Amino acid sequence: MPVIRYRARCYAGLPDVVSMKFNDVLVNKAERFSIGIEEASGRCYVSFPVRNEYAEYEEYYEIDRARFTQFQRDAAAALAFVGLYAVGGAAPIPLAQLAAFMTGWHVLIGLGEAAITVLAVSSVVAARPDLVHGARGRLPALELRTPEPVA
Repeated sequence: MPVIRYRARCYAGLPDVVSMKFNDVLVNKAERFSIGIEEASGRCYVSFPVRNEYAEYEEYYEIDRARFTQFQRDAAAALAFVGLYAVGGAAPIPLAQLAAFMTGWHVLIGLGEAAITVLAVSSVVAARPDLVHGARGRLPALELRTPEPVA
C-alpha cells in the first residue's frame, strides 16, 4: 500500500488548527524532533515526525515554559521526552504504576513460557530420551531388539 504524505497540525486543546503558525526554535535533524512556540497563542510545543504504512505526519505536543527552557538547554532531556511519546507515552499513567504492571505481566508471560517448555521437554524425554542430553544418564538405556529370522 502506498504511503500518503501529508503534514497534520495536531495540537491538543486548540480548535482552530488550520490557522496555527508553528515557529521552530530548536530543530534536531539527527534525532528528528523540534521544539518551538505557536505564534498566535504563545504556547510551547515539541514535535516529531510519525510514519506508518498508511501515512506520514508530524505530531505536536504542548509543553510548559519550564520544560521548553529545559529542552533548549538539554537536548538529551528533549530526546528522552520525544522517545517516550513516540512509543505511546501520551497516556497519563505514573511511571511506577506502569513499571509494576509491566513487571507483573512479563512474569506471567514467563511462567506461561516455562510451562510450555516443561511440557515440550518432558514429552520429548518420554518419547525419545536419547535426544535430551540431560536425560541420558538418568533413564535406562534403550536396547535395540531385532526380530529373530524365521526359518
